[in-house]
Amino acid sequence: MIETDMKDSREIALEILNYFDKNGYIPSKKVEIAFSTLSFESKKFAANLYLGTLRKRVLIDYILMKFLKRPDKLPVAIKNALRIGVFQLYFMDAVPDYAAIKESVALVGVKSFRNLVNAVLRKVAGERVDLNALPLWLKYSHPKWLVEYIKGLPHIGDIKPLLEYNQTPPSDAFVASESELAELEEKGFLFASSDFSDSYILVERGIDDLKLQRIDEMEYILKGMEKEVIRMSGSALSLLNQKPWLFFTLEAETFSREKRKLIQEILEVKHGEFLLMIDSYSLEETRDLVFELNKAGYECADFDSTLKGSLKATEMGYGAYYFPPDAPRPCFITYLKKR
Repeated sequence: MIETDMKDSREIALEILNYFDKNGYIPSKKVEIAFSTLSFESKKFAANLYLGTLRKRVLIDYILMKFLKRPDKLPVAIKNALRIGVFQLYFMDAVPDYAAIKESVALVGVKSFRNLVNAVLRKVAGERVDLNALPLWLKYSHPKWLVEYIKGLPHIGDIKPLLEYNQTPPSDAFVASESELAELEEKGFLFASSDFSDSYILVERGIDDLKLQRIDEMEYILKGMEKEVIRMSGSALSLLNQKPWLFFTLEAETFSREKRKLIQEILEVKHGEFLLMIDSYSLEETRDLVFELNKAGYECADFDSTLKGSLKATEMGYGAYYFPPDAPRPCFITYLKKR
């Protein structure tokens, strides 16, 4: 039964990746319905498989290029079966190589393509790439243009921690009472206290459903400032680890386009002063945005960039940038007042 369930997990992961390639987005409702047929462990496996394959796709495609003559001619489903196989071979230590290859081949219906997937994955398993010898954009599996863009940002020094964070599955933060924690720990859940707030970070899931409400820790901390808080996503550049499909939908022009949308949204805000948090750290959606708002009658005011806690920020004259490990996640915050 477990073996069948894991096979279903791989099939569902493949279907999600195929859907993304054909439609350009992840269908959350369809994913939810598909996952409802799986056991708890198989849900985790399927989620890790499709999200991990998306996170590592730039690197995976580089690896596959070494063994495919014309990858652009392959059907989407075959390319994604290969990607799933490579992800398991390189990044899922709990899956033996023989199982990664066998189960990836089983995802393919046409015999000639099954033979291709089998042969390529065997070569991939036998001829490992030295990841540490690769340039940053490949080692951390980012589009090359994005790494070059981040390198040019004046508010970021060493970009490696940020690139690594973007490749790390997000932590789940919760607010809970001591009695709720004790009850959950009896069911096998493990939590750690956050370094930045009174919330708790989930370390290990237990055997039952977790009925606590997940929070965005940065937003939770910001609301403790006792000022009006407006959160806007913009390009969601800060959320790459949560939404790895953004690696393939973001473009250099996205930031300017989102800046224009943000300006319109902010001009509609009724509050005379407020803390603005943007889920991005692009210059267009932060510095340039604030300069444009300045012309439209807003001014930046000082605020405590530690957010009454232990956070550290890169302060600029127009706001503050936050990045791990000095904050729960990347974002930009400014305090705006209407003149």
